[in-house]
Amino acid sequence: FGPSPFRRVAEFAEQLLASLVAELGGPPRAQLIPGMSAKDAEKQHGDAASGGQLASMARSHLGGLLYLARGARPDILEAVASLAREVTRWGPACDARLKRIYGYLLRTPTAALLMSWSPRQDRLSVVGYCDSDLGGDLATSRSTSGFAVAVRGTPADAWCLIDLGSKRQ
Repeated sequence: FGPSPFRRVAEFAEQLLASLVAELGGPPRAQLIPGMSAKDAEKQHGDAASGGQLASMARSHLGGLLYLARGARPDILEAVASLAREVTRWGPACDARLKRIYGYLLRTPTAALLMSWSPRQDRLSVVGYCDSDLGGDLATSRSTSGFAVAVRGTPADAWCLIDLGSKRQ
C-alpha cells in the first residue's frame, strides 16, 4: 500500500519548509506582533508596487499551504486563506505572516488531522458542527461561519471527518 497518509502529509510539509528555507537562506523566525490594531497592520502592509521579499514565490507557497491545510492541517486553514486573499497586493507584512505560518509548521511538525476507524461498527451516524462569529474580522467587520461534518461510530473514538470549511459573510 505504500506509506501511510500521515507520513505522506508530513513529507509534503517537510518539502514545503525546505523550499522556503532554501529561498530565504535560513529558517524563518516567528514574528510576534502583540496588540497591533488593524489600522497599524494596514499601514505596515505597504503598497502593491513595493511588494515584499517573497512576492514572486507567494502563489506557489500559498498553493502548497492550502493543499496541506485542507488535507491534514485545518489548524492553519484560516491563516493561510486570509493570506491568500492578499496575494495581488503583497507587501512586507504579508512576508512576515507567511514566515510566521512556516515558523508554526516548523514548531509543530507532527501535528496533523488523524482519523480512527475500525471495520466493525455497530451503529454509524453523521454528525455536523457549525459555528460563527459576529463581525470577527477587525479590518472589514465581516462575520465568518464554519462547519465540520463527520461520520461517527459507536465507540466514542471512532470517527472520520468528511468535510470542513469556513466562509466570510
